[in-house]
Amino acid sequence: MKYWERGDRLYDLSRRINVGGTQNVIDAALASKAEMVVSTSSGIVSLPYHNLLNVFSKRSYRLSDKVEFPEPVMPSVYIRSKRESEQVVRQAHGKSGLKTVAIRASHGVRSPKGFSYDLMQKIQKDPTHKDLTLNFAHSYICVQDLAASHLCAEDALRRDVAGVGGGAFLVTGKNEQTPLTFRDNRKIWHHYLGKGDIKFEEHNNLVIYIVAQCVEKYLFLCSLFNYKPNLGELEMNQPALWSVISTDVVTDDSRAKALLNYKPQWTAEQTMKWCVETFQQQQK
Repeated sequence: MKYWERGDRLYDLSRRINVGGTQNVIDAALASKAEMVVSTSSGIVSLPYHNLLNVFSKRSYRLSDKVEFPEPVMPSVYIRSKRESEQVVRQAHGKSGLKTVAIRASHGVRSPKGFSYDLMQKIQKDPTHKDLTLNFAHSYICVQDLAASHLCAEDALRRDVAGVGGGAFLVTGKNEQTPLTFRDNRKIWHHYLGKGDIKFEEHNNLVIYIVAQCVEKYLFLCSLFNYKPNLGELEMNQPALWSVISTDVVTDDSRAKALLNYKPQWTAEQTMKWCVETFQQQQK
């Protein structure tokens, strides 16, 4: 699942995983006469399309699930397939008595594994951190709160709370209505990892835009000749990725709090501290 790619020629690969896999789960639920399905979707399906990399202007968005889907859709094959897979879940509500709901996890999910683990490993090896999006801020959610939101959704489905069945709900962490910038996040990671001060390197957005376009075009040409180059992390430097992370994104989870009785417990700093403590225990 390469979330940094876009283009119709790549969509089927992403669709097989997100949409095909989700349909398999729904089919199994219907066949086994399951009572309900609570699906994990993504908050980025609520992100409207905007000028790539904000080369000419900085954009800020407040993600809301009060609007079904913003149009036009972001070009990322991941976002497009997540939208479609979410619809599979929601449209199954009411079939053979099945109850369904989708939970749209905030812009990023933090846990001791996944991208947080990769980041901690990088900081351990090289405390000098190079980040291309230092001045942007995104709402995040701790995996503990995300798990709790699913239990809240299950309870709401059991109680037949109006407006829940067949719906979709954004959830985010505690105090994430005023999220930290990437710069401040990195400082906290360094603090808990005991790496002291951090040296930042900033880059011009226009340069990133040009490089991203070149990488994407190069990979397209390679695909025409069935050649798979090994670009390492440079492969991720494509327009679909930067168009998502190079903007301020705040998640509005007021509907989840009102209808699901969702009450986040984990702040960004608490989550990062927990991730680092777990990471360090695993390194012993």
